[in-house]
Amino acid sequence: MTVEPGGPQIGNVDTATAEAGPRNPNPWGLTTGRFEYDPPAARRLGLNALEQKQERPGEARCWLQVEPARKLANMMMLEKNSDDVVKFIVSWLQKHVTATS
Repeated sequence: MTVEPGGPQIGNVDTATAEAGPRNPNPWGLTTGRFEYDPPAARRLGLNALEQKQERPGEARCWLQVEPARKLANMMMLEKNSDDVVKFIVSWLQKHVTATS
């Protein structure tokens, strides 16, 4: 498993136009494997709502869960605090990993 998986995870994007394409058929949103959600999900999620407007110009709109949406219980890089997570990981690496030549 990667710390920050490559995108797009929930759907396809036309990278030339940043337009959302068809929804990804993965049953648990990100993968075919089950993720832990809060509140727990007994079966696949319904990612059927296309975001009305992207957060920033030039970004593709995202496929979303129908409200009320469940949250991932343990996926650190998929939240809006990714910069904080990267700082923590870099700090940990600097303390625990030595460079080799």
